[in-house]
Amino acid sequence: MAESPAASSHGIGLGSTVELGRVLGRLPRRLIILAVSGREFGFGIGLTPEVAAAIEPVVERVRDLIGQAAGTPRSPDGDEAS
Repeated sequence: MAESPAASSHGIGLGSTVELGRVLGRLPRRLIILAVSGREFGFGIGLTPEVAAAIEPVVERVRDLIGQAAGTPRSPDGDEAS
């Protein structure tokens, strides 16, 4: 009997993940997806320089989105506006 592959969140694509949420009735009214694409998926320690460089802009976007949802706009310099 052939062994089935282990289930992993790394083996499911974004479209399938969103569809699963829809089928299960678990999607929010608004879904925002922020992603960083990788090219190398081998074993190792740390991030590639390209992925590491992409992290901070994504973090800033997440902060902006959370601030907008909470009604706390951020100033142009990145601090919470008074």
